Amino acid sequence: MTNEGLLHALWEAIEDEGTAYTLCCVGPNGDAARATLPADARRVWIVWGAVPL
Repeated sequence: MTNEGLLHALWEAIEDEGTAYTLCCVGPNGDAARATLPADARRVWIVWGAVPL
């Protein structure tokens, strides 16, 4: 796994029913999840993930 695999992004999409949040990997590993987001979704933040020891 590359360091890129540890980065995750939180996305926010405003919908009729309220706000939907999606947490996915940054880079190619998150392509499938981001493809489900509406065009007006916005990235809220990026965070490093940690693997428990």
